[in-house]
Amino acid sequence: MSAESLVLLLATGVTKGAVYGLLALGFHILYAATRMLHFGYGAVAVLAGLIALTLTNGLHFPFWLTLIVIILLGWAVGQAHNKWVLAPVRNRDQWIQMIALMAIGIVVENAYALIWGKMPKAAPAFTPGALSVLGAPVSYQSLWIIGITVVSVLAIKWLLDYTLMGKSLRGASNNPLAARLMGISVMSVGGYAYGISMALAALGGMVISPITFAGGQFAFPLTMKGFASLVMGGMFSPIGAVIGGLLLGLIESVTVGTIGSRYMDVVSMSVLLLFLLVRPHGLFGGE
Repeated sequence: MSAESLVLLLATGVTKGAVYGLLALGFHILYAATRMLHFGYGAVAVLAGLIALTLTNGLHFPFWLTLIVIILLGWAVGQAHNKWVLAPVRNRDQWIQMIALMAIGIVVENAYALIWGKMPKAAPAFTPGALSVLGAPVSYQSLWIIGITVVSVLAIKWLLDYTLMGKSLRGASNNPLAARLMGISVMSVGGYAYGISMALAALGGMVISPITFAGGQFAFPLTMKGFASLVMGGMFSPIGAVIGGLLLGLIESVTVGTIGSRYMDVVSMSVLLLFLLVRPHGLFGGE
């Protein structure tokens, strides 16, 4: 394999893995705070990509304004999930709550298909062009994705470790009764978790749309890749979630470059199964 081919494989793998890591980071926040998994998660990412495309192409928003709107939109969607989807079933069995989240994901997926259609749409790169690395073109969009993921994971790590909101998230997760006795509103903490999680999903959908197109039938694959990344990295580690995403992206890229794209999902899901059997707590262990 030439140096150029190797650079392309690595760049593709790291780019995809960074997006998977963003999604896994959102899964991590949600699970660490509420012990819930949202399997309608990818629909929010795809919706965000379509809205970002509309804002930039249709309304000619500048990049920075689109970025702010998408993050705020994700936060608002998370608050809506917490208040209107989960609040009515909060005292029911956890499986009931997860089914409610899956149902709202299906609703969102069908809603954006009605508005924008079922076919994926090309989205412009944040910065057109590519950087030459050992003769291989690495797109500036890939650098944007990697940079945004690094900033996001550092921001989440700081939030969890050094802010009152982060300590409330951890406290409500570890011991809800003690958190209530300390004056922490578990429902409000759930709102924070859903807001942050959906904001990360929206950000992931926005940054990947110039590479994979906006819209289309990507909701479930994105959900599964984000969840697989979380399992591989560790359910309770934000750094592990991102590293799990990078590992999954590299596995997919190497698979495509060696034995073909038709085996990509088979290999990646086989690796996930191997982790579940051999190291179910992921690379960075349990709680």
